Amino acid sequence: MSKPLKVLCLHGWIQSGPVFSKKMGSVQKYLSKYAELHFPTGPVVADEEADPNDEEEKKRLAALGGEQNGGKFGWFEVEDFKNTYGSWDESLECINQYMQEKGPFDGLIGFSQGAGIGAMLAQMLQPGQPPNPYVQHPPFKFVVFVGGFRAEKPEFDHFYNPKLTTPSLHIAGTSDTLVPLARSKQLVERCENAHVLLHPGQHIVPQQAVYKTGIRDFMFSAPTKEPTKHPRDLTMIVAVSSPNLGIGKKNSMPWHIKQEMAYFANVTSSTESSGQLEEGKSKIMNVVIMGRSCYDSLPKKNRPLKDRINIVITRNSNYNFGLTKKEKMPENLYAADCIDSALDLVAEKYGADSDIQVGKVFIIGGSFLYGSALYHPLTKNLLFTRIHKEYPCDSFFPFEPAESSDWVRKAHPELEKFVGIPVEEGRLKAASSNKEEVEIEFELYGKNDDVNVALEKLSIC
Repeated sequence: MSKPLKVLCLHGWIQSGPVFSKKMGSVQKYLSKYAELHFPTGPVVADEEADPNDEEEKKRLAALGGEQNGGKFGWFEVEDFKNTYGSWDESLECINQYMQEKGPFDGLIGFSQGAGIGAMLAQMLQPGQPPNPYVQHPPFKFVVFVGGFRAEKPEFDHFYNPKLTTPSLHIAGTSDTLVPLARSKQLVERCENAHVLLHPGQHIVPQQAVYKTGIRDFMFSAPTKEPTKHPRDLTMIVAVSSPNLGIGKKNSMPWHIKQEMAYFANVTSSTESSGQLEEGKSKIMNVVIMGRSCYDSLPKKNRPLKDRINIVITRNSNYNFGLTKKEKMPENLYAADCIDSALDLVAEKYGADSDIQVGKVFIIGGSFLYGSALYHPLTKNLLFTRIHKEYPCDSFFPFEPAESSDWVRKAHPELEKFVGIPVEEGRLKAASSNKEEVEIEFELYGKNDDVNVALEKLSIC
């Protein structure tokens, strides 16, 4: 098994590492299934006084087990409820020492002041930056800022120039009065690869499932090692029960609709829209990338999927594709530990010396991989088969593209051009295997990569 992700978690003002761990609540418990979370404590002592006879304060201190200063620390000095940003250099040195002892870390989650100092830290460590006297650590693969902000004083402008290129997820509350959306927007403006999730609450780490899975999926969209040196556009293809966005139940398809299955097979196999066959190549093959559970759920007679390059994403280095010792390893079947590794593997196996030309690259499931692909910078298209019937499911697609400003539905002629085969338009009558009549609809969405889309989410109406 590969090592789990290691994530540096930086607390807010009047908190500490242990306090932040507790305040993250179910988010901390959920993410700990997938990553090692580390919670250092800031060096700045918060001098806000509390009534020692207050019952709520007594409970809070008891829960902390007598932590020094009542667990009230920060990363910047605060006067009259305003950040003065004093002691920022001391805080960076404190974080550097912690990273040397506990790291290296794959990424960072910062809340409030922790997001503020975290943005500075990530910018200093990103590739191409000159050496600095404060921190020595490899670049982060991802950063998550909850209630984050940009230091507003001019003397800190160098921390935001050039822009942060590390993929960033910004979570902000529409009712946050401590760090209003306008301040979070200032930070997003200095991030090139920014994603935004809004919640209706105040200055908190939201606990709902959509934010927990969103953080998890964003973390796993990052490469396990280096970003791919062989980028290719990625296309997600999925069939979804509408309106519940269900895609599976008990690791199998809850429907068997002939037209839907034929569409998937034809689209992922067709190379009509993949360009001309290059000299020295005998044929074009598309790539299908799937999670381990998705591959295992395929009928054994159908795996690997014929006439396609199959890559299974798994962090289990001993995964054997369900083969017995006597079974021969099929051609065009591989394993990789992340999407970026899969693309590098394609370049290695099907390079200039191969007689096979690579066509389109499809992400075909399951829900975990869809979630990661959603945040991957190379994901550009979504082929969405909408089944106009709600089936009971326990696995779901992470979002409704028709309601997302991050995705734009394409006209039907563009769909046909993209897939390279004729496709009927509109809601089509189809029959499931139990003779039940349903309606299905084939849709194409394109990713809107304009950074202004993220900024518009943070605009004050």
